[in-house]
Amino acid sequence: MTVNKASERQAIPIDPIDPAVENALGSPSGFYSQLARIKKMTPTQRKKAERDRQRNRITIDLSKDIEDILDMFSESESVPKSQLTVFLILLGLQSLEEKGSGSISWAKQPSRGLRYLYELPLPDLPPKLAVKLEDFRRRKK
Repeated sequence: MTVNKASERQAIPIDPIDPAVENALGSPSGFYSQLARIKKMTPTQRKKAERDRQRNRITIDLSKDIEDILDMFSESESVPKSQLTVFLILLGLQSLEEKGSGSISWAKQPSRGLRYLYELPLPDLPPKLAVKLEDFRRRKK
């Protein structure tokens, strides 16, 4: 006796949900909507999404001056802003280690907020850099 495998694997028809019930349940959870989106992707798109997911990204609040300075240096040196940022952070960390202590306790001040005990007062921009920044902003407009 031969069994028709195609008939065994047919999806069960589901009646549409009553609008009142659907409204009470709300939207499906993020997991199921994500599965539906992944199902529609091509294999190449899935690989790209996986690579993007594995990238390490953070969000940092930067002042407009700092952001413009990063733009200015990345344009003048023809390097990506993210690589320049990482390079400058590593230079700062290396300088901190060379001082011997590896600590920033000398710069900490008590915080008035509840989340952190300390805050770091930011130094002013060096005057030469401030002049370069103003020139850059004028050219950018």
